[in-house]
Amino acid sequence: MAASLALTLPAAAAAAAAGATSPATSLLPATSTTQAPSTQSTGPVTVAPASTSSSSGGLSSAEEIAIFVAAALVIAVIARIIMSDARRHTPAGDAPDWERARGTVKPLEQRIKESRAKAKRARRARRAGR
Repeated sequence: MAASLALTLPAAAAAAAAGATSPATSLLPATSTTQAPSTQSTGPVTVAPASTSSSSGGLSSAEEIAIFVAAALVIAVIARIIMSDARRHTPAGDAPDWERARGTVKPLEQRIKESRAKAKRARRARRAGR
């Protein structure tokens, strides 16, 4: 074996120096084409049984459930913070009239009523200022 290794190494070095190696051949172990007859006795060959456990290194179902619960908890805490901040910045006072039509313009009756009240206050202020 030592003789075949001694013959293989100079041949591989010469081929490498000549630039004749490829990435595929550099990964393969160097073997000689002529091998000496083996002096080992061949006995019964034992084959290791294939592994039946599928240890892929993934998460167990309990770990997955724990991650989902933690994610739901984080989302709930964020929602709670946003809602409390929104409530803190809303004006205090009467609750909004839910029966009123939605939009930016008040109903006509309410606008007329408020404008008459404003005009009445203005008249009183002018009279008081005389």
